[in-house]
Amino acid sequence: MSLLATLQRLDEALRRGTDAAATLDDIAAHHDAIVSAVEDACARRHPDALRLVGAAARYWWMRGHVAAGRALTARALAAVAEAPPSALGGAHHAAGDLARASGDYAAACTHYPRAIDAWRRAADPERVAEAQDGMGIACRERGELDTAAVLHAAARDAFRATRRPAAAALASHNLAVVAARRGQYALAAAGHRDALAQRRRLGDTRGIASSLNNLGVLALFADRQAGAARALFEEALDLRRSLGDDWGAAASEVCLGWALRASAPDAARGCFCAGLAGFVAVGDRLGIAESLEGLAALEQDGGLLATAEGLREALGLPTPIVRRAVYAEVFRGLVGEPVALADALARYAR
Repeated sequence: MSLLATLQRLDEALRRGTDAAATLDDIAAHHDAIVSAVEDACARRHPDALRLVGAAARYWWMRGHVAAGRALTARALAAVAEAPPSALGGAHHAAGDLARASGDYAAACTHYPRAIDAWRRAADPERVAEAQDGMGIACRERGELDTAAVLHAAARDAFRATRRPAAAALASHNLAVVAARRGQYALAAAGHRDALAQRRRLGDTRGIASSLNNLGVLALFADRQAGAARALFEEALDLRRSLGDDWGAAASEVCLGWALRASAPDAARGCFCAGLAGFVAVGDRLGIAESLEGLAALEQDGGLLATAEGLREALGLPTPIVRRAVYAEVFRGLVGEPVALADALARYAR
């Protein structure tokens, strides 16, 4: 089987919610070959450059190669001017996903519409819906909740019509996140529980972990149930580690740090530091900001908080409403001059 075919098989498995840990491990052993194949196709200005980056994006995201993947995807899009719509759709979708993984939601919102247009020209409604769902996430993080809800609902309905249960569960999950961002916590919890039940029936390990983590966020920040949240975060973290999902593991580490902050500060510090190191490795600036927020709360360090706030402001990403009440309590009266980001990372990203 060719490298491109293997990547496409992996991408299809992840799109369908299939447990692909073994294939991810196999692909990881051929990482250098993927880079070489993309570079060779770019030099020849061949559409396979677009097909390769489109199929490799989920692997790059999960295994911590976001910065390299973004660079290769940008190179492929610049190199290949003429290509079938399906190849262009995959590459722009990859560019949107990888921009989102690094916290660059403005860039994501540039690429997803191009992916949607290309997939429509390719007459592929499933991939149109996937790009709509991804763009909904980017809009959500920018605070554009009404737009996000419309996009997620359209994607969910399309997935149901095309009998894509794992993708429909993902879109339903994303609608639940939007509900939480609106302060509709009971609706959000019900949506996450429903998505979790669907994902357990499907054996969608990555999706199960995501649902557990989001239920933990509600338990911790909305219901103030640190013990229940801890159990949910720990289960999500174990699943993400089993998949080799570096980005997901970093997110669960930071969430677990918040759950442990009051009862086990040393363990919480370890979680925040591990999460920060993970987000640095994958290049997720929002994740870096959230890790520093956790450390600022734990250490009561106004300088770290100012640095985290500066990152959020630069990204144009507001603090989610579900976190605001807790943040207001733990950061009350906390002020300080921003710490140089390089100094903060040198001290804590380990």
